[in-house]
Formats: sequence, C-alpha cells, structure tokens
Amino acid sequence: MTNFAERSDLAEAKSATGRIALVTGGGTGVGRGIAEALGAEGYTVVVSGRRADVLNLAVMATKMPLVGRG
Repeated sequence: MTNFAERSDLAEAKSATGRIALVTGGGTGVGRGIAEALGAEGYTVVVSGRRADVLNLAVMATKMPLVGRG
C-alpha cells in the first residue's frame, strides 16, 4: 500500500509558493480567518467583499500587503 504522506510530488503540490487564493467575504468572520490562515501558509491572498472600509481594516490588522482597490 502506498504511503501518500511520503510522496514528494504530493509534498510539492501542498506548497503554497507562487499560489494565489481568492477569498470572498474576507473582511470578517470565517472569510477573514481563512484569508489569515492562507496568508500564514505563504499564499498570496486576494480578499473581496461588499464593504471597502471593513476590508481595509482587515488588511491593516493582518499586515497583508494592500495591492489595490476595486
């Protein structure tokens, strides 16, 4: 039986280097938590939501780089 945890191709697939994640509703609640977790794993995280002021606060609080506003 194959031990998938030891396969190097799967370990590389789990690497977040160069990956981008889009999190909708990333300003509050679960969305913000997901955005923070993905950022901690090394993803470039793009957050979206309905309220720009809330998104800006989330970005400033988590020290995510602010790239642009839509």
